[in-house]
Amino acid sequence: MEVKSKRGSLVLGHYPRKRSLTGCLTCRRRKKKCDETKSICNACRRNFLECEWPANSKRVDKKASPPKYGNHVIQDHRKASLSFHISRCNAAQFVKNERRTNWHFKKFSVNLRNGKLFQYNSNNLQFVEIDDFPTSSDEIDVMLDSSSTHQKAPLNANYSDSAPLLDTVSHHLDLQLESFIEIDVPLNAIVERPADSTSQYKVLADARAPQTVKFETLFQMCKKKEPVSEIEFTNVDMEKFLFYSCLRGYIPKMTTQYTHSSLTTEATFIPQVEKNVIMKEIFLCCGATYLAWNNVQKFQNISDELYSNCKLMICNYIGKNDNFADEDWLFAALQLLCNRDKNSLTGTSDDAAWHLVRAYDIIRLKYYGIKSSENIIINKLANPNLILQPLERTLIESFIYQFSVSVLFIQNFQGLPSPFKIFKILNVVLKCPVYNCEHVVDWMKNPILGSSLDSFEILAKLSFIGRTPWPLAEECIEQVTRLRSMCEFYTPAAPSKLMGGDHWCNFKINSLVGIITAKSCWLFATKLLNFMHFDLQDPTVQEYVDSILTSWRKIPVGHSVWGILSWSLLVTGVFVADQEQRATVLNYVDIWSERTHSYNSFKIASFLRRAWASDDAPSFIFDRTQLGNVSM
Repeated sequence: MEVKSKRGSLVLGHYPRKRSLTGCLTCRRRKKKCDETKSICNACRRNFLECEWPANSKRVDKKASPPKYGNHVIQDHRKASLSFHISRCNAAQFVKNERRTNWHFKKFSVNLRNGKLFQYNSNNLQFVEIDDFPTSSDEIDVMLDSSSTHQKAPLNANYSDSAPLLDTVSHHLDLQLESFIEIDVPLNAIVERPADSTSQYKVLADARAPQTVKFETLFQMCKKKEPVSEIEFTNVDMEKFLFYSCLRGYIPKMTTQYTHSSLTTEATFIPQVEKNVIMKEIFLCCGATYLAWNNVQKFQNISDELYSNCKLMICNYIGKNDNFADEDWLFAALQLLCNRDKNSLTGTSDDAAWHLVRAYDIIRLKYYGIKSSENIIINKLANPNLILQPLERTLIESFIYQFSVSVLFIQNFQGLPSPFKIFKILNVVLKCPVYNCEHVVDWMKNPILGSSLDSFEILAKLSFIGRTPWPLAEECIEQVTRLRSMCEFYTPAAPSKLMGGDHWCNFKINSLVGIITAKSCWLFATKLLNFMHFDLQDPTVQEYVDSILTSWRKIPVGHSVWGILSWSLLVTGVFVADQEQRATVLNYVDIWSERTHSYNSFKIASFLRRAWASDDAPSFIFDRTQLGNVSM
């Protein structure tokens, strides 16, 4: 017979079976299906979560009243296995988590004036009034606060129409889309964290663990382009493997310089994964992108789905948080996704520009405000008391590099600044001291561009002028002439102190990047100034080309600085004059692609071949349509 369920659906013969009440507490909080495997269920094992089990399997009485609380402390006494205190502090008292473990707290707010209770909703990012505590859960987590809810006006359009995208990837990967550990503490309160607490995202620290050994074996096979059958992935937790690949592959490949340990890409990006759930998904996306270099059929679709999801989540976050510029993790997230756009098979220059626009918004809002005049900005930033954190320095310089090499190739430049304006401001920021790096030599304080930082300013400004239609205005001609003169007399920054060993070796290699970039810019500027009468066979032009090729040969294959030479490879390539030089350029494009795991190498090689097949290869670099095919 047909019976109508309480939910209104028709089923045959019986009421629908509800979710098991005997699963682990972690899965219940996450609203995920639990396979009830003790002591660690498979869902918790996949997501690096602590698997918590109730002391008994008895169902909690839903009519039970909330726990009573005293003057300052609220404690859940319903089960002995879990106990903690959350306190409303008035004079910098401590809020202590009695167990040394990682918790996933629900957040509540009680208005002491009217007794109303609010629960934080992670979907719409605000507190929502509720009638009573959800006593069906196994513990009550309450925070007293004199304030209630905040309403925030969205800055951007509502992207909720695209919400189905959020379910696409989670169907394949058991993503933890709830927030990470968060405890809102009122003013004058301090959260004491156990000194020996470890992050759940310092995954697989034991290199001898069977799962770690399996991941490392697969990772090395993928990295070396060895064939990997589907059988090898049969019992592999794909989400963990993607995360592992990001940590082992994607983040290290972003390293370009020999720099201070607190300025490295690992020190900058990896800690941010705990700051927001969006960062975890970005790490999965980057891990899939890295693996797609050698196995595009298996990992490219995963990378694209995760990327769409990440972009949607960032849109929603920015739209609902008017203080988004204060979030360092968001600045880092935009840099990671911009880098992903430039290396992925499906990435485009305008995709990268989308992230650069929002990164630029963060810089404006965080450092000087949108409406400030240029002089006020410079005076404000020139404050000798302004000290940058290592994280800030690395992210700002990452933006400088990503922006500089993209200027020539971006089709829609709306929302991005003129390099002549932004560098005047950022140069002041970059002169600020970096915390805990006071005694580091100057060139090692530049974690992305090293001693070649100033050459990328020239590159960006020439690229910006190169976007303007020919013939150039008189003002532009004067600027190009001045920039070309700087290229002619470019000299790498001298070391500030005597160096030896690795310092000196890496300084010499890093200096070559500045020389190569400056000479590539000279070729570009010369073509701009003599657009209609440029002679490719001119001895001076070919002398510069030969000098650049010679400098490339001095850089070891696989060295990290190859990661910032893509612009030079493409620009120099259109000025080579014979088949031997063309073969050399394509060989170095391959070397660059192996270092970066970038499918953009195919786009660069295709661009160069089309340019060489044309009647005027140097003019090809000013063709906006052709440039749009390259993701730089």
